[in-house]
Amino acid sequence: MFTNVSRSLEPPSFGEMTAGPGISPVDEQTATTFEIGTRGRHNTLRWDAVYYHAWVEDELLSLNDALGNPLGTVNANDTIHQGVELGIEYDLLDRLLLRQTYMWSDFRFDDDPVFGDNQLAGVPEHFFRTELVYHTPHGYYIGPNVEWAPDDWAVDHANTLFADGYTILGVKAGYRRPDEISFFFEG
Repeated sequence: MFTNVSRSLEPPSFGEMTAGPGISPVDEQTATTFEIGTRGRHNTLRWDAVYYHAWVEDELLSLNDALGNPLGTVNANDTIHQGVELGIEYDLLDRLLLRQTYMWSDFRFDDDPVFGDNQLAGVPEHFFRTELVYHTPHGYYIGPNVEWAPDDWAVDHANTLFADGYTILGVKAGYRRPDEISFFFEG
């Protein structure tokens, strides 16, 4: 089991200060983040599970005004970033590894005067990835994978435009040397 409380500060970059019509007087972004989780192993099962919650103040976002006009990078009012990250690896057979990750992301405004409690754009709420990889005794490996975002998610902060959920089927193949140098191809 583990827990963590951290404080962060992100100053605006030069690009963020000049993204609008002239120099934008933006403040640094700060956050207080709490997380609690567990990491472990039992026989051939390994896991990581964590819940996190971040209270972000003055988040640096590229925003538009209520009429849709671009404002460049500005400090948003308070935003919340919270979620769950789960990772599981399981050795099914001697050389067959099942790897799965799941993320639940709840990133949103917190009583913003323009955007209310809308989702922050660009992050799917649910995301899942799994792969089943066969490893040879000589360091080569190959296997299929699936990436899945089941729901539509906002692509604008007003939450009027949405990207469709998707599923991607793929395959990964590679080689890992005993000294941990490796390469892979994925498509």
